Amino acid sequence: MTVTSDVIQAFGNPEQMLACVYANIWDGGDRVELGTNGHGVSCNEVLSVPCVTGKIRLAIVDIGERRHVGAQDEMIIGMPLSQLERLVENLKKPYQAIYKCPFRPYLPPAPEPILKRVSTKY
Repeated sequence: MTVTSDVIQAFGNPEQMLACVYANIWDGGDRVELGTNGHGVSCNEVLSVPCVTGKIRLAIVDIGERRHVGAQDEMIIGMPLSQLERLVENLKKPYQAIYKCPFRPYLPPAPEPILKRVSTKY
């Protein structure tokens, strides 16, 4: 018997999940919701919800993934198989534009009046 998945589940860190969110909205896709209660529902959130609604969904790993899979500080994304190719193609586009991974913090220089008030002398 050949089985074709309806939903794909993937683990990743928050930065990787944010890249997936950008990829989903890049071509006008819906916002991605995150759902969790922290105790045994992440499978429902990222498998059942995408299967029923057809939408991509995020979850924070819960105690089941921590105990039985060895997950640590990951998140989980669930998506219908029908959206996988679009998401993979869209992962490339934001990176080529403005969302470079890894994301680097940008702190603009402090204005001159503030620099004059701040002193490093003790």
